[in-house]
Amino acid sequence: MGSRPRRALDAVFRDGDRIVALETPFAATICRMVSEGLGVSLVNPSSAVR
Repeated sequence: MGSRPRRALDAVFRDGDRIVALETPFAATICRMVSEGLGVSLVNPSSAVR
């Protein structure tokens, strides 16, 4: 089922408007993947790293 924010995003994009190729529960990993050009993400600002 996932978290409430994940369910909300899944509902918004339910018509196949996105491709989920990689997933991780770790904000630092997500930020690093985005910085390497692997895609985009929505993360909690308090979890984002520079």
